[in-house]
Amino acid sequence: MTDAVNTTNSHSSKYEWLYIVLLVLIPFAVFIAGANYPFMLEWDDSGLITENTRLVPSFENFKYFLSDVTFTQMIFSPALMYSLMLDRWLFGLNSFGYHIHNILLHSIATLLLYGIARHLGIRGWIAFCIAVLWAVHPQRVESVIWITERKDVLAGVFSFAAMLTFMRAFDHRKIPYWAIILLLLAMATKPSTLTLPGIMVIYALCKQREWSIIKYIWPVAVAAAAFYAYSYAVCHTNLTGIAETMPRLLLVPLHNACWYLITAVVPFELNPIYPRAGYDLHTWYILIAGGIIITAGIIAALKKDRLFYVLLFAGAWLCFFLPVSAVIVRFSNTDYCDRYNYLLSAVLWTGVGLLVERFVRNGHESSRNSRLAAAGSICIAVVYIFLTVSYIPAWRDTRTLFMRALETPYPNAKAIEGLGRVGLRRNDPEILELAGNMFIGLSRESNNIPLSEDVKNPASDYYTGVFYSGMSLLKADKPLDALGVFRLAEAAYYKKELRLYAADEYQSFLWSSLASCYLSAGRPDDALRCLKVQQQLLKQESADAYFCSGLIAFLQKDFQQAKREWDKANSLRPGDTGIQYNLKKVEAKLSHTDKTP
Repeated sequence: MTDAVNTTNSHSSKYEWLYIVLLVLIPFAVFIAGANYPFMLEWDDSGLITENTRLVPSFENFKYFLSDVTFTQMIFSPALMYSLMLDRWLFGLNSFGYHIHNILLHSIATLLLYGIARHLGIRGWIAFCIAVLWAVHPQRVESVIWITERKDVLAGVFSFAAMLTFMRAFDHRKIPYWAIILLLLAMATKPSTLTLPGIMVIYALCKQREWSIIKYIWPVAVAAAAFYAYSYAVCHTNLTGIAETMPRLLLVPLHNACWYLITAVVPFELNPIYPRAGYDLHTWYILIAGGIIITAGIIAALKKDRLFYVLLFAGAWLCFFLPVSAVIVRFSNTDYCDRYNYLLSAVLWTGVGLLVERFVRNGHESSRNSRLAAAGSICIAVVYIFLTVSYIPAWRDTRTLFMRALETPYPNAKAIEGLGRVGLRRNDPEILELAGNMFIGLSRESNNIPLSEDVKNPASDYYTGVFYSGMSLLKADKPLDALGVFRLAEAAYYKKELRLYAADEYQSFLWSSLASCYLSAGRPDDALRCLKVQQQLLKQESADAYFCSGLIAFLQKDFQQAKREWDKANSLRPGDTGIQYNLKKVEAKLSHTDKTP
C-alpha cells in the first residue's frame, strides 16, 4: 500500500480514453430506467422542490439561500438549491429533467473517483473496475433516483473534485486554491462533507510527514473553519436533536460503522427507511461481522508492516463516518440509511483498489492474479447491476417505496407515516386504513420491539393510527363512523394526552375533519368549537387560516365576513376547488338575502 500511495500515475493505460467513456455511459445506462419516475411528493420532493416557491429563479431567491434555511429542510445547502433552481428554470416541474441531471452528476462523480484512484497509483483497469463497482452498487439507487437526494451526487462531484485537485496541487507543492473553492461548494451542498479537510490532511501526511505541509494545509483549514462558522450562524437556531441514553450512544455508532463497512461491498436488505437499531439478534450479527472485518484488516496490516498506512486510510473513512454516526444526538428517527454510504463507500472501494493493486503486482504471479481480479470484478459487477435494476422499480412511486420499507418485523414509524401521507394526498381510504392499522398495531406491540424505552412512542403510534383510521372512514364517505374514531383523539386532546407525528400538520387536519363529521351529524355547535381550535393551530394570514375563519363566520351566519375571508384565501391559493365551492355557496346566500324583501 505504501508504494501505491506514493506513486502517482505510475501505470499509464492505452485504454484510458475507453475507460473514461465507459465510466460515463455505464452508470447512465444502469440508472436511466428511473428517469421517467414522478416526484416523490409524499417524501420531501414536494416541500423541497415542487412546492418550494423559493426555487423560482430570481436574484432575491438567490440571495435568500445564502441567509436562510426555512425552505431547505433546515440545512444550509445553497449549492444544492442553486442546482435545483437551475432545473426549475430549465425543466419547470417535469421530473424527467431532474432525474437526468442526477444521473449525469453520478456519472461525473464516478469519473472523478476513477481519477482519484489513478492518482494514487492504481493501474487503469483496476481503477476502472472499482469505480464501476462503486457506481452500480444497489446502494446508489436511493442517492441517484430520489431527486431530493441530489445533495448526495452533487456533494460527491464537488468532494471528489476537491480531493483530486488538492492531491495534484500538493504533489506539485502548490497552494490548492481551486481545491478550496471546490471544498466550499461541497460543504455548501451537504453538511456531511465538513470533515473533508481531514482527509486532505491525511493525504498530505501520507506523502510527507514534515511540518512543512502546514503551508499547504492552513488555507484549506481557514476556509473550512470560516464556512463552518458562517453556516452555523445561519442555521444554528434550527438545529434540533434528541439526546440518546448511554447504551444507545455506544450501540448505534458501533452498529452504523459495521453496517456501512459491510454493505459498501455486500448489498443486502435494501430499504429506503430502515428500522431503528435495537438490542436484537440482527444488530448483534452486524456487530460481530463488522468486528471480524476490522480485526482481520488490522491483523493483515500488522503482518505486512503496513499499520501506519492502514490507520491513515481508516482515518479518511472515519472523517466521512463521523457526520452520519449518530455519536452525540439523533437528528431523525432513522439511525442509518443507504444514502449516507455514498461518500463512505467511495473511500472503502478506493482502499480495495489499493489492495488489489498490490495483489496484482505480486511478482511472477502477477498475470494470474490479474486474471483472477478481473474475473472477480466482472462477476461482482453482473450481480450488482442485476440487483440495482431489480431495485429501481421500487422507486417508481411513493406507495411502492413505503410498502417495501414496511417489509420488516418492526418497521420504522417514519415509513408508516410516509404511507399515511400517500393516503392523505391521494384520498385513498385503503392506504389510510392500512397505515392506521399498522400504527395501532405498532403501539400494542411496543413491548416486543427490541428498543430502549427512550425511543419508543406508543402514544404517538396509537393516536396517529387513530387519525389515519378516521381519515380512512371519512374518505370512504362514512363521516358518522369517522366521528366515532376521531372522538378518541379529541378526548385525548382535552386531557392533554394527544400525541401525533407531524403534529403541526395533522392536528389541523384532525380538527377540520372533526368539524366536517359533526356537521354531517347535524351538530353545528360542535363543528364551530372544532374550527376554533383549528384556527389557533394555523399560521396567520395563510390560505388555510383564511379558509378556516370563513367557515367559522359562515356557521355564525356572518356571510359577508365569510366571503371576505374566502376571497383572501382564494387570492393566496387560486384554483382551489374547495375555496371556489364555498365562495359560490356564500355568494348564493348573499344574493338570496339581497332579494329577500
